[in-house]
Amino acid sequence: MSQSGNPNSTPVTPGDAIGQTMREDMAALGGAVESAVDTAEKAVESAKKAAELATKAVESVESAVEKTAEKAVGVPARKAVKMASSAIHQTNELASVALERTQELKTIALERTHDLKSKAVERTHVLAATAVERTQELKAVERTLWARFYDWIELKFVGLTTRSHLFHRMFSFVWLPVAFKSGIKFVRADDGEITGAIVPFSRFNRNWYKAMAGASMLANAELAGGMYVFEKCAGHTVVCKNLEYKFLRPCLGKAMFRIEPQEDIEALMAEKTAFNMTVDLNVVQMKSRKNKKERRVGRVTVTYHVKPKQEVRDRENRKR
Repeated sequence: MSQSGNPNSTPVTPGDAIGQTMREDMAALGGAVESAVDTAEKAVESAKKAAELATKAVESVESAVEKTAEKAVGVPARKAVKMASSAIHQTNELASVALERTQELKTIALERTHDLKSKAVERTHVLAATAVERTQELKAVERTLWARFYDWIELKFVGLTTRSHLFHRMFSFVWLPVAFKSGIKFVRADDGEITGAIVPFSRFNRNWYKAMAGASMLANAELAGGMYVFEKCAGHTVVCKNLEYKFLRPCLGKAMFRIEPQEDIEALMAEKTAFNMTVDLNVVQMKSRKNKKERRVGRVTVTYHVKPKQEVRDRENRKR
């Protein structure tokens, strides 16, 4: 396509014609939009004026109605308005009271729920502890006949070793060679309770300069105190936990270990749990032909850990 007129003018392409047409259409559309916006603004202003006129008309009508009601009814209408206002006020107060009461009831309910939850937790712990104790009791009941027989035999042997010097020597020869070779012998009171132990001045217990060996004194001190505790605590394991020996002078003859317990062993056993038992031993050199009086040669303090055998078995079962 070419434009008529001046032959020297630049030819117009189809793209340029389309662009020109679009620009003209956009300009026309923009004018139409502006005209529509102006028309809408005018309509809004007219609507506002109409609303204002309507509001004024309503106010005039309400004023006229009120005046007419006052003339027609008079004072009762005012009283009715006051009564209505009072009713509304009372309703608001009742609503406030109801809201406060609801909040109080909600708080009480929360506190009650918390208390019940705490009691339920405590009850659960108690039941769990009871269940554990009951389970342990059932396990104890379910022990085999051989285990019960073994416990019975063990208690009998413990009684024999603590009451009879002959059986003590026999069992020491097998299970405690040191006690057998040292020749320790236990001294009992009139009621049969162990009050001390005597260690002979034998070759096994002497050192090279003809005095009681320190190792022998320590070993026999542990044996003397341990036998005292072991006799009292049948059915328990007794292990030496700590031993302190204070050497005062050499022992040149038989030694006597006098036992003095620090705690009441029966009260400790009544608790039926593991405990520590401390025993003091006064070590003296006994009288002889050469020495006409006793000589204090040492002071011993021994602590034993005593545990019921049932606890030992339960621990072994847990390890399994």
